[in-house]
Amino acid sequence: MSASIMFPQDLLDFIHQGLSITAASRDHRFIPSISKALACRVLPEAQEVRIFVNAVQASHLLADVTSCQRIAVTYCLPSSHKTIQIKGFSAKQLEPQAGDLEFTQGYVQALSQDLETLGYHPAIIARYLHVEPEQLAVISFRPDSIFEQSPGEKAGEPMELS
Repeated sequence: MSASIMFPQDLLDFIHQGLSITAASRDHRFIPSISKALACRVLPEAQEVRIFVNAVQASHLLADVTSCQRIAVTYCLPSSHKTIQIKGFSAKQLEPQAGDLEFTQGYVQALSQDLETLGYHPAIIARYLHVEPEQLAVISFRPDSIFEQSPGEKAGEPMELS
């Protein structure tokens, strides 16, 4: 595992603005699992990233994260296609804490606003991103690498973090 990652403010601002998030892991046979995530919170002081998922929809992902403790999370701003990927270790499921549901709802609202600018109907967005409070689950992990994934010549390259 690499040394701790220092998140520059512009990267934190990007991650926290309300993005389309996809998380993936794998089982012991290296068969992948994938799920959308609803929100992300980076805790730089703890070198921890937390993503929020619908536990019902992400059941395979949650099982695989528990088993292999590895995760790859892709973040995309739909209106610009700006995309990054964070890979991490020590992934585990946590119980939601006070304020996590409200944080997730705010994040989903920001993503919804971006999707609406692309012509998606608010009712469809709301249905796609809905989670019942009792279905909210948290995956915590320690980041070990970040990659540029926006379309273009640098896609797939490690990000230069200053």
